[in-house]
Amino acid sequence: MVKKRHHRISPAKRKVFEVSTLLLTLLICYGIWEAGSYIKDRLPLYVQEPGHDLTGHRYLFDEVYGWENIPNWQATTIGQPLSINSKGLRDREYPYQKPAGTKRILVLGDSYTWGYGVGNTEIYTEVLEKMLANESSPYEVINAGVSGWGTDQQYLFLVREGLKYSPDLVIVAHFINDLEEILHTEMYGLQKPMFVLRGNQLVLSNVPVPKPSLKNQTDSQITKPLVLTKRLFETMRDKCNNHDCQLLIMQFGAFIYPEDQRSINYRKGITTVFPKIKDVSYLDLDGEFERANLLAPELIGENRDNHWDAHGHRKTAEILYRFLQERQLLTDR
Repeated sequence: MVKKRHHRISPAKRKVFEVSTLLLTLLICYGIWEAGSYIKDRLPLYVQEPGHDLTGHRYLFDEVYGWENIPNWQATTIGQPLSINSKGLRDREYPYQKPAGTKRILVLGDSYTWGYGVGNTEIYTEVLEKMLANESSPYEVINAGVSGWGTDQQYLFLVREGLKYSPDLVIVAHFINDLEEILHTEMYGLQKPMFVLRGNQLVLSNVPVPKPSLKNQTDSQITKPLVLTKRLFETMRDKCNNHDCQLLIMQFGAFIYPEDQRSINYRKGITTVFPKIKDVSYLDLDGEFERANLLAPELIGENRDNHWDAHGHRKTAEILYRFLQERQLLTDR
C-alpha cells in the first residue's frame, strides 16, 4: 500500500491564501450588490390606487407623467375586460406611421376616456370609430386616456408621444376636476408633474417625478386654474398646428352634481373662457346632455364613482359624432 503524503502549508502561505480568499469573496459580494442595484434601478416600478383589484387602477411609474398604463397588460375594471396594448394605450395596436389615405383622431383624457368600468369595445372612442366607418375616408380613433391624468399630463403625452401618430384631430376630454388637479404635484396618492405660469410661459416643475416614497412632499400653487388651463390648451393648439392637426376641447363633468354651487361656478367660468380660445373647437358635452334630457342616473347606470356605463359611453359617442359632422371637422383641410 502506498501512503499518501500530506504537504504542510507554511503559516505565511496560509495567511496569503486566507487574505486572497477574503478579498475574492468581497469582490464577488460587491459585484452581486452592484448588479442588484443596477437591476433595481432599471426594473419596472408599479404603482396603484386603493381598490385596484376591482377598478383596474394599476400603473407603471414614469418620471415624466408620474404614472402611465402598463404596456401589454390584461386585467378587468369592475369585472369588465381591460386590455392595454404594447405602447400603453387602452386600444388595439397602432403603428406610428399613419396608413395612406387614413384619418386619425387622437383622444386625450382621464378615467372617462380610459373607460372605467366598461369593456374594451364599449368605450366611446371605440363606438365613435365604428360610427366613422361610414365616412368616405377610413378613420382610426386612438384612445390615449389614463385614469387620473390632468391636462398637464395629457399635454406632456401629446408632445412626447401623441403627435408621433400624425393625428388629423386631437380631442381633449376635459373633466371638470382637471381644474384642481393641475394645481398640485400629487394626486390620488401619486406624484405628478406641475406647470407654473411665469408671465405667459409654462414652466415645468417636479420633473423628474420622484419615485414613490413616504418622504415625498406635495407642492401646490395658488393661481387661477382657468388661466393656466387656457394656456395649456393654447400651447396644445400651437403644437397641433405645427403638425397640421386641429384641436377640440370636449368639456364635461357638471352633469354629476348640476345643483352644486362649486360645479355651477366652475362651469360658468369654463363656458366663458374655453369657447373663446382662438382656433380651437369647443364641445359643451354637459350642455348637450341637458338638451337631450340625459341625467346622471341614465348615463351612469349601475357603474361606480359616477363614471359612464356602456349606455353613457354610447350617448357620448353619438353626441361627439354629430358635433364632428356639424362642424365639418371630418372634412379634408
